[in-house]
Amino acid sequence: MNMIGRITLIIFQITNSISGFSQESFNIQKYNLEKEKILNLIINSPQFDSFYKSKRIIIMENDILTKNTPIKLRKGKIKVRIIRKDIIENREYIVLGDYTTPKVNPVGARVQLVNQKKNLILNVGLIKENGEWKIINHLILDD
Repeated sequence: MNMIGRITLIIFQITNSISGFSQESFNIQKYNLEKEKILNLIINSPQFDSFYKSKRIIIMENDILTKNTPIKLRKGKIKVRIIRKDIIENREYIVLGDYTTPKVNPVGARVQLVNQKKNLILNVGLIKENGEWKIINHLILDD
């Protein structure tokens, strides 16, 4: 086997080892727990208050967040409602537009929320320090 063939084989073996390790290490319960912590932190932040004014928080169900996702979201004592699009009428609601964090051992995250009624986008950057999530930056944009 020539040198290029050997290098290709080694790279292939390393890639398979890494992807196998990642698949074994992924735990959906831990991932959902981190998602719950991140979203609750954002929902209860001053940044969110300047983006969404209603006391009743409604999030439209999508591929990222569904009614069946086993997480509990609250704004203070008020439970956040996740509902289907066909149920939403002329209400203010949020869409979780993007949720980006590593699935295994996350130390950073980026979340994008869209306020459909007011055409606002809230982008939030977070880091995890000493086991706790903290908002490090945010940006509110007019859509």
